[in-house]
Amino acid sequence: MTKLSEWLCVALIFVSVWLPVLLGLTPIPVTDASVRLHVWLTPVYLVVIFGAISAFIVLYRVFTFNDCPDAYDELKRQITEAKDDLKRKGFKFTDS
Repeated sequence: MTKLSEWLCVALIFVSVWLPVLLGLTPIPVTDASVRLHVWLTPVYLVVIFGAISAFIVLYRVFTFNDCPDAYDELKRQITEAKDDLKRKGFKFTDS
């Protein structure tokens, strides 16, 4: 099952529960105004929660990003080798 189909299944389940409650088609009607307001705002709450969780995950992965000193050293060596090769072929570098 792909991620798209998983999200579509979750969205379908949510809408199939949320819409009958919203329209009053459930055996227990929602008559309280504050509860009805929160039922209306449930999709907004879910979007805000999704955004907060996504921001937390991105920030966590940025803060725990690993440095790679070996890769840095290898890249510096490859740059030096490329410069030396280009100098042998007649390219002149201008240091700025």
